[in-house]
Amino acid sequence: DREWYLNRLVEADLEAPLPLRIHLMVPAPSALAERIVANPDDYRRLTPRIDITHLKFFIDGALGSRGAFLSHPYADDPITSGIERMNHEELRRHAMATLDAGFDVASHAIGDGAVTTALDVYAEILADRPQLRPARLRIEHFSYAQPRDIARAAALGIVTVANPDFVSPDDSGHTMAESRVGSGHSERLYVVGSLMAEGARLAFGTDYSVEPLPPLEGIYA
Repeated sequence: DREWYLNRLVEADLEAPLPLRIHLMVPAPSALAERIVANPDDYRRLTPRIDITHLKFFIDGALGSRGAFLSHPYADDPITSGIERMNHEELRRHAMATLDAGFDVASHAIGDGAVTTALDVYAEILADRPQLRPARLRIEHFSYAQPRDIARAAALGIVTVANPDFVSPDDSGHTMAESRVGSGHSERLYVVGSLMAEGARLAFGTDYSVEPLPPLEGIYA
């Protein structure tokens, strides 16, 4: 239960103050996310060191499990293009409610199809709310995108979060470019340089603890 872990973290900080500030993203849609949006003042500042800042929506899955939502079939499994876990209207509705509650929006979008959905929704929100700071909208794991979406992400000014360690081969020595998207699409995978060249608002992350956590390893990658 997500709230159980949240409560344990708060208890740990109150018992012995943590030596760092924590800004939490809560997975959504979820029962906890619904409670947060309904009662934002109860959740925004949990302790002097722990805040909830974002709800994180999952538009698709991961490349490794072939759950990332692609615009084409997987190179090593042509019967699937991945899983679209949230469509345009679902993401827009939840994102607007999140912003109205005073929290920021992050979207897990790894496949190029999911990235397009996130950008379509973000563009609509920014057009409807020109006073909204674009940096309140993020795409987590900006891994694989159409060239036009790389440029569009930069133009919109949203935060694009890349995970440098994702370029590492798997246990079999294969990279995602070789095994999942295929050589014909590999130039669109993990395009940190292209994001930088377009002037995108770029951030790095280590992702979950299945990846190497030391920051210098990410910088090296």
